[in-house]
Amino acid sequence: MKECPLCSFCFEDAVSLCPNDGNKLVFSRHGTRMILDKYRLDSLIGRGRMGVVYCATQLVLMREVAVKVLPTELLNNPNAINRFHTGALAVAKLDHPNIIKIYDYGALPTGGAYMAMKRLKGHSLAQEMAFVRQMPFMRILRIMQQVCTGISVAHENYVVHCDLKPDNIILDNVDGQELIQIVDFGIARLREVSNSGILYSVHTGTAEGAPSYMSPEQCLGEKLYYTSDIYSLGVILYQMLTGVVPFDSSIGADVALQHIKTPPPRPSQRRPFVTPELDQIVVKALAKSPKQRFQSAMLLLEVLEPALQESEEAFLKTEEKAKRSIKPTMELYKNTNPLDLEMSQLIRDSIEKGDRITSPLPSPPFKVPESVTTANPEFSKIVALVVDDDADILETFTAIFENIGAQIITATDGEDAWKKIKQTQPHLIISDIIMPNVDGWQLFFRCRVDSFLSETPFIFITGRDIEEEKIVALEQGAEDYWIKPVVVLEVTVRLKRLLKRISKNLA
Repeated sequence: MKECPLCSFCFEDAVSLCPNDGNKLVFSRHGTRMILDKYRLDSLIGRGRMGVVYCATQLVLMREVAVKVLPTELLNNPNAINRFHTGALAVAKLDHPNIIKIYDYGALPTGGAYMAMKRLKGHSLAQEMAFVRQMPFMRILRIMQQVCTGISVAHENYVVHCDLKPDNIILDNVDGQELIQIVDFGIARLREVSNSGILYSVHTGTAEGAPSYMSPEQCLGEKLYYTSDIYSLGVILYQMLTGVVPFDSSIGADVALQHIKTPPPRPSQRRPFVTPELDQIVVKALAKSPKQRFQSAMLLLEVLEPALQESEEAFLKTEEKAKRSIKPTMELYKNTNPLDLEMSQLIRDSIEKGDRITSPLPSPPFKVPESVTTANPEFSKIVALVVDDDADILETFTAIFENIGAQIITATDGEDAWKKIKQTQPHLIISDIIMPNVDGWQLFFRCRVDSFLSETPFIFITGRDIEEEKIVALEQGAEDYWIKPVVVLEVTVRLKRLLKRISKNLA
């Protein structure tokens, strides 16, 4: 079987060039696209150390599934085949919404084995963290709630994952609700129960897993218990809080040595608003001794919830103080003649001084030169989505877009916005960052990984005047990053320029 290196679609060996893009096909795996006449491999999803995952069709039900097979180089490796089988058995024992569901398992005549699983269409936590360096505290809590619940069920069924990392945590969307699933139990251990009732795991003598997320005992190749997964959860939590893993090096052995010997820096050293309580929770999860860690994922979650909420409250209080300290220097509530010389001079002076207008725009509060605000017929088909929990901001942008002739839909947070996107696909998105439920960064990330929205211009409008965050947003593909309060005239001019570009693309 061959695959296209560009579009990742799969083809039989007789095909030389991809019919989609004309690229030369490359070898993918021995045999045909068919798996025991039950599954047809359609496209490559990804390759890992212990398996290759394809998007496939289950022919009898015409259902889209994910099929994982052993890499070609491991087909004759008995240990690899045994681990693959163990991983399938581990997942098959578990039936929980936060754990990937396996449909089928079997041996292949060409060697190795396969497992068919539910096809997930979301993105990984690793992908999200690539966009959001330090995740909002409440976002971290929502993720940890589902991850801890899922891994707790695995532990209750005597399964230790052994490879917990952001790549193996998938954030999916089911019926408008986020569903997080733990995947890739490829090197999982099935713990056994002795006659005395003590849980134990087979000693492998080798260190397996991703070095940045491995527990000290895993680095040493020792017996692994559920507390090894708790350590990995601690690393993931640390990374979501600070944007970095506690120990990092280009040399895996150096990372392993740090896990074994070096105390991790406290998260508060790398991020403000991390409370001493939250610091202590992370440090305990990353304890070198398994006995000193939390003894279950649910115990970790129990103390994590109030600690993250406390950090969020501290952050919001600071944000509120910052907002109150910003006072508009102009308040223009009455319509004036657009050619009024006094008004024109006032506007020019305001822009030169850097003054900002935050007042709601009922009419709007002033009329800028007609060339700026005159409705353009070309914009009538353009739909802009504005997302903000501030009613004044929504009112302001509603007036602006109505004046220049474009359509506008509004939402009060990212979750509300996502529902409206499903109803009407916008051509432009303007979003605040700090909002309840799904925040602006999460909405931005969802749009970037969605094939229909990835090229949609996305503008952040926020009171967070943080230069580093602005640079990250622009580097990750944001159209612009506006700091509240804004100059209405400037925003109007910028929007008309952007809408002209969008209009040309729609033509």
